[in-house]
Amino acid sequence: GVLDPAEKYSFTFTANMTSFYVEVSVANIQVLTLSSELSPLIIGGELRQVQAGESIQLRSHSSVDPDLAPGSTVRYLWRCSPMSLCSAFDSNENIDKLSNNLDIPSSALVAGSTLLFTLNVTVTSNSGTLVRYASVNSTINVLERPLPQVELTAVSQVLSESGQIRLAANAVPSQRSTSSVNELDFLWKLMGSNSSLSTESFLSIPASVYGPGSFTF
Repeated sequence: GVLDPAEKYSFTFTANMTSFYVEVSVANIQVLTLSSELSPLIIGGELRQVQAGESIQLRSHSSVDPDLAPGSTVRYLWRCSPMSLCSAFDSNENIDKLSNNLDIPSSALVAGSTLLFTLNVTVTSNSGTLVRYASVNSTINVLERPLPQVELTAVSQVLSESGQIRLAANAVPSQRSTSSVNELDFLWKLMGSNSSLSTESFLSIPASVYGPGSFTF
């Protein structure tokens, strides 16, 4: 079994030997168990950089308690600051959880911001008579999302009114981005207008829609 930390235990060893007569030997020993320090750990280290628009998960499952005995209760208390950003996923600065993981949605990761997360771990053992604490910090720096590289197949066109405006965009994520091509969004607009013309990688519109003139998309 596992002994509780910071406790004094008394053990008695009794040996009986029976031959022509009974001989009993008794030995007593006292054992004092020591209490080790908790070692909380947030995966990813004390400083992380993420891109705006991403969602991440803080994980602390690799935290170590050398003295974790059966019947112990482990409590995880996450603290986030500044509250103006943390309120995007929790209305309370103190996020009290039994889980050692914390999900952070993309709405909380605003470009150019810095969030500080503190994990406080409390272990209660020895039938509630021993409580140990430890904490660890992790700072999240949120970077601007890298712009994709875009190339248009037709930069300028001269058409008759009966022709068809056809434009296509070839776009790939920035080399610093973690996004894939399938995660890119497209939006075509006429310069000076807020109306959306297409959300595909291509644009095809009859020139007669706009009539004579010069137009920029």
